[in-house]
Amino acid sequence: MPRKPLNLLKALVAAGGDEVPSDRLADWLWENDDADGARKSLEVTLMRLRRLLGRNDALIVSDERVSLNRDVCRVDADEFESLVEQIPIAVEAGPDTDRLLEAALTSCTGEFLPADTDLPWTVRRRLRIRGLHTRIVELRGRREEDAGRLDSALAVYERGLGIDPLIEAFYQGAMRCLLAQGRLAEGLNVFRRLRQTLSVVLGVEPSASSESLSRALRASGTRAADPDLRDSAPRLLVTLSAAGSSVQLFPCGLRMRGRSVGEGAGNFLLSRSRRRNFNLEGGRHGRQESVGRILALAIGIVPVASDALAGERACSGHAVLNNTKFHEVKAPRVTLTRRHGRVSRKG
Repeated sequence: MPRKPLNLLKALVAAGGDEVPSDRLADWLWENDDADGARKSLEVTLMRLRRLLGRNDALIVSDERVSLNRDVCRVDADEFESLVEQIPIAVEAGPDTDRLLEAALTSCTGEFLPADTDLPWTVRRRLRIRGLHTRIVELRGRREEDAGRLDSALAVYERGLGIDPLIEAFYQGAMRCLLAQGRLAEGLNVFRRLRQTLSVVLGVEPSASSESLSRALRASGTRAADPDLRDSAPRLLVTLSAAGSSVQLFPCGLRMRGRSVGEGAGNFLLSRSRRRNFNLEGGRHGRQESVGRILALAIGIVPVASDALAGERACSGHAVLNNTKFHEVKAPRVTLTRRHGRVSRKG
């Protein structure tokens, strides 16, 4: 297809395809021409594009606005956004959520106009589609994780990376799945991919959350190699958010109030409520749980966030984490101390 008609089609899609002002299209495509010259060039290019599309009614021009005729033109970017718009409603409805998520992921086959990143008028929609795609991958991956379908969740995150290898959350999701499955070498390989990609493309380092996951993978490998550590249970991995307002517990198998909570689910978030209590979000049951009676919180803690955990104490009757007491936690006396930048466990 000739360059100008093709660029006009791209510009229409980038602008949404509905009632795009003619002046805007002329400014985008003939920015160096005067207004009259740009307008005439647009009229000629519209006729050429109609011929190339094979239908005169493929483009609608009315009141100096140009639209794609949706009855005869199909745009995959529009279909993707339409599916995404249905998902919040479907989440409340329930059964259709996974179907819509899969349909949305299938319809997004790559970056928006990847060969035209140098054209400024493509940026806005590219960023919008990228943000929506990230949101959908994370939502689908989390649903699979919470349901215990870790292989499926891992496949979702890898699909996301195949389209956008710069989204750190996708690497983190893959690392969580592999950590929960005990596939430690593969998890560390994902982290190495993340570190190399960010360094080469953006010149930055992975975030603290990604670093914590990599340390968790290494620590789990150490635990697996040490029978004394391997036989201690339950085993919890604790990491603190950058703001210090939340705590993440990675793969569990702990019991609370006599029943299993989220075994194999892989990721829990301990978040502060307005009453300064903490709730356990996620897991197999998909609802908040009180953590007041989590059995043996401090047994087997892998100290990942060393600066945050150093000097904190967990003992019979209470546990102190991030200056907040967890009452009714039954555990032997354990003290975490930091020496020369490393955390050691005593007790």
